[in-house]
Order: sequence, then C-alpha cells, then structure tokens
Amino acid sequence: MIPLKKFILPLIILVHLFLIFLSAGQLFYGDETVYIIPAQEIAAGNSSGHMVYSDGKLIDNSMLMHPPTYIYLLSLVISLFGKSPYAIRSVSAIFSIGVLILIYLITDRILKKREVKNHNIWALIACSLYAISPMAIQNSILVEIDGGLLNFFLLLFIYFYTSQKKFVYLFLSLFMIFWSKLTVPPLLFGSLLLLNLGA
Repeated sequence: MIPLKKFILPLIILVHLFLIFLSAGQLFYGDETVYIIPAQEIAAGNSSGHMVYSDGKLIDNSMLMHPPTYIYLLSLVISLFGKSPYAIRSVSAIFSIGVLILIYLITDRILKKREVKNHNIWALIACSLYAISPMAIQNSILVEIDGGLLNFFLLLFIYFYTSQKKFVYLFLSLFMIFWSKLTVPPLLFGSLLLLNLGA
C-alpha cells in the first residue's frame, strides 16, 4: 500500500496551486505597489536604495520599513520572468507551498508525540483545511511579506523548535524571521515564553 502522505499531500498542494492560479491574475492594489515599484527598480539595475513608496510617490526621508528580503526576491523573479501578475505573485505562492508542507510536518510531529491515533491523517486534514481556506489562498497571491515569506519562516522556526533541532537551525530560522520583518521576533519570544510557562 502506498503511504497516504506520498499521494494525498502532493494532491493537496496541486489543489492549492490551482486555486492560487484562478486568483493570481488580479490587478495589483494598495500596499502591493509598495513592494513592486522598488523591486522593478532593482530588476532594471536602478538600485536607488529607496524602498518606501506611498500613494505612488517615493518617500525620500523615511527609514526602511522592513528588511529588503522580499523586495530582492521579487526583483529576482521580475528579472527572470518579467512583470506579469503571475510571475510577481509567484514569490508568495512558492512560500505558501512551503507553509502547507510545514503545517503537515508540525501537526504530524505534535500529534505523534501525544500518541494520537492516525496522526498522519489528522495532519493531512489540517493541511487540506489550510489549502482550501479563502484567506490562505488570498495571502498566497498577495505581494507582501506577511502572506507567504513570513509565515514560512515562522513555521520553519516552530518546526525546528518542536523537533528540538540544534541551536544553529533555530538561529538561522530566527535570523530569516528577523530579516523578513523586524517586529516579529519580540512577539515570537513572548509566545515561546508563555508556551514554556504553561508546560
């Protein structure tokens, strides 16, 4: 018998990708342009160092609101695949696939540790609920940090934390969280503190 996760998990990922594809052709709106304009500048070789736009205008005297990880990834995709909505939205979509896999792995590990019967089936259910969630699909196509990139690195940290991996893995994933969004590590530390106080 073929293991359940080897067949169903890729199927869940394909369904999620199909749902993303149906929505990815939307026009850009709101804060999405805050990331697209500087990424296009970098992709064109006009790296001005300006990373903040508001209402279509460059804000000269402003500090960098977020580390430029997402903008540089986006500029790489624009350089390789062009400026189509599908290409630009693919950055968040790729990280959302990683989120799906990590949801499966974390749920499976936690339930297995608690000796829950059919832990892999429950992990697949958790993964499939996320895959068809309208909010998750919308976050998978948004051109912004929170939907794909940040969720991926947060879940990667949680995966390493629950796996009791070596400190270097925790440090690297924490570094990537910090390099994605500056405000998240303090919240993460507070959450871990509360989690460990309750244990």
